[in-house]
Amino acid sequence: MHMQIKRLTEFDLGALAELFRQFWNEGSSLEKMQSTFSRISANPAYILLAARQDGGLVGFAMGIVCEELYGE
Repeated sequence: MHMQIKRLTEFDLGALAELFRQFWNEGSSLEKMQSTFSRISANPAYILLAARQDGGLVGFAMGIVCEELYGE
């Protein structure tokens, strides 16, 4: 079993919606996910990652780069 971690793409959204359904037992609007993905993936402060194993999406992580107000 070999797992790959790569950036999430728009092509992953259908599989991600299914993964979310498995986690929370409710559906996601693919149209809303596509709209949100387009908006936040254009923002360099967001990091969207997909974990793939055996050709399928098995995990997802989102990071947000934050700036600090203290220090020099």
